[in-house]
This record gives sequence, structure tokens and C-alpha cells, in this order.
Amino acid sequence: MSEHIHISEFSNKMQRYIELTANASYDHIGAASAKIAALVLYKNRPICIGYNSHTTHPLQKKYGKNEHAICVHAEIDAIQKACFHIDREDFNKLTMIVMRSKKNKEWGLAKPCLHHGSGCQAALKAFNIKNVYYSTNCIVTGK
Repeated sequence: MSEHIHISEFSNKMQRYIELTANASYDHIGAASAKIAALVLYKNRPICIGYNSHTTHPLQKKYGKNEHAICVHAEIDAIQKACFHIDREDFNKLTMIVMRSKKNKEWGLAKPCLHHGSGCQAALKAFNIKNVYYSTNCIVTGK
């Protein structure tokens, strides 16, 4: 079950990572007008950042909600990039921060998608990434 955590409840370092991810999402062009970024931390240090895009990737096809939903989600892009930095057995030590920025720089809902057992939540589970935080409108929610 998700619990709502206001950004002020995080450590200063984690607040900076949340803001960094939010700024990265705002600066990103995005896909389908969604500006989403996913920062991956390993041992409390950033190792990569993923973005949603109009490109495709086999990992997105595997976890997409249907065969036509092939545009890469930020979480999938981040997982794919993390594979180049750490061994798969260390993914349980990762933290992912997923942020969505609206046009007015306010945060939007960036909860990883789930559709009939597939989607980004299924990918996070399959890769054993347990620490995931995502924006709502002003609150970061843990999963």
C-alpha cells in the first residue's frame, strides 16, 4: 500500500534528488505531452536517469500494456540504462524516483502504470526494485 510522504519529510540529499528529477522532467520534451523522468539511485548515488520518449525498446514491448503501447516509459528507460551500471542481482538495492512536470512546473501524477499484470509496476517487480517514489501533485509517494 502506498503512503503519502511530503517532500519536506525526506533528507536534504533526497530532496535535492527529487528536485533534480522534477527539473529533468520539466526540461525533457517528453512523449504524448507527458514530461516524465525517472532517476535511479544506487547506494544513495545517482547512476542514470530515464525519460519517456517516442522510441521503442524490447523491454517496453515486454511490459507494455498492449502490443500497440510501445513508446518507452521513463521507468523502463531507467531500468534499461541501469543494466549498464550494475549487476542484475543488485537491483534490489536501487531506489527510483519518478517525477512528472506539468506546463506550469507543478508536479503531476507519475505513478508507475499497471494494466492487467503488465506495465511499469510489473517491470519494477520483475527487476526487484522495491524503493520507488513518485510524484502526485505536491507529495512524493512511496511504493
